[in-house]
Parts: sequence; structure tokens; C-alpha cells
Amino acid sequence: MKKREKLVLVLSLAVLGLWLYVVFYKLADHRDFVSGMHRQPLPHWMQGLAIWFLPPAEAALALLFFTKRWRIYGFLFSCALLLVFALYIAFGLLGFYGKLPCGCGGLIQNLSLKQHLVFNYLYAAIAALGFLLCYENDYTSKTTIRHLFSVQQPPEVDEPFKTLYYFNLFALSRLFKHKYPHKFVLFPRRRCTLFTGHGC
Repeated sequence: MKKREKLVLVLSLAVLGLWLYVVFYKLADHRDFVSGMHRQPLPHWMQGLAIWFLPPAEAALALLFFTKRWRIYGFLFSCALLLVFALYIAFGLLGFYGKLPCGCGGLIQNLSLKQHLVFNYLYAAIAALGFLLCYENDYTSKTTIRHLFSVQQPPEVDEPFKTLYYFNLFALSRLFKHKYPHKFVLFPRRRCTLFTGHGC
């Protein structure tokens, strides 16, 4: 593996780790996420739109990093979204809103708004660097929009990302089992006690 490909892989894992963290936070503590969005200095309809749009959008961005063919788009859209977040915070610090934006939940909520702004710009720079490296690299330079929508063999998942893929499936299954223990069973109000003879 060339040095540039290794660097692209490291940058991919860095941005992927960010999106996986925020998606897992929003799923694991959805009420806190919704409460935080309702405290943002945004119109009510925009708050509702963000609640429904952000988790699937961030999950889709994470999926783009699992293959070389789509990774360049993952870097591009990640950079764009992170810059939107950064500009939103910057406008708040400049006093464009009636109140300051509310910090994100999870570990990031311990950062001040200025630190959060620097954090977003840093990750936007990482994503931009990844996009430029992918754009100049031989194994992605031919990946254009027309190739993306052309009929090709399904792209193979890189080995480091296969482990993350199976780990994420396991973590999601444990998360839903813990948060909703009786929501995805066939008979939620009946307990089958085969050996005691009751409930089956």
C-alpha cells in the first residue's frame, strides 16, 4: 500500500469515527438529542427538519467511507456539512441569533462554542485533505459522477472497514436490545416458559 493510500485510509477512519460517534449518540440518547435541537436558535420547522434529517444523513456519510469508489464523495459531503455546522456556530458567536447556539450532546458538549468551532474547522480540513488526495490518486481519479451511476460490479469493502462494519452491526443490535427490549418481539405481552408450561 502506497503512503498516499495509507494517509487516505487514516483520514477516512478519522472522519468515519466522528460520524459513527454522533450517530450512535443520537440513537442511544435520542431524547437528549431532540431536547438539544429544540434549544437551538432556529425556527420550529427547521428544528423538526434537523431532527429527522441529521441522523440518516450522518449515517449515509459514514457508509460512503466503506469503499474506495464512494470515499471521495464521503470526504466531499463531510467537508460541506462540517462547514455548514462551523458557519452556524460562527454566526452565533457574531450575534446573528437571539441567543447562542446550544452545544452538541455527548463528549463534544464539554467543548465551548469557540472550541467547537475550531473542532469543526479541523475536521472540515481533514475531510478536504482527504478529498484532494482521493481526487489526485490513481485509484479514485477515474471515479466520476458518470462512473458512480454506471452499471458496475458492487464495490468491495476494504478490510479495515469490514471489521468496523460487523462491529457496528453488533453494537446497533445491542443498543436496540437495551433501549427497546420488548419492542421487536413477536408477542411482547406473552412470555413463553416452555419448561414451566405457562404462557406458550
